[in-house]
Amino acid sequence: IFRWANKLRTSGAIKNVTTVSVGKRNTEASATLTQGTTGLLTTLQKLAKLQYGTQLPSRSRSIPSISTSA
Repeated sequence: IFRWANKLRTSGAIKNVTTVSVGKRNTEASATLTQGTTGLLTTLQKLAKLQYGTQLPSRSRSIPSISTSA
């Protein structure tokens, strides 16, 4: 996926592409988050705040289940 996304960026097909790998491993990602999932979630919250100007809730809300019985 990283190689494909990076090719889209270099070909100009997509203007802004950022690839991120979580953890310490060899990858073609343009950045690596060594803080794991916590670092990824923190970064995504910061990006969302920049885009929409609001703070995301710290806890996710559960989605009610839908019954399929007749």
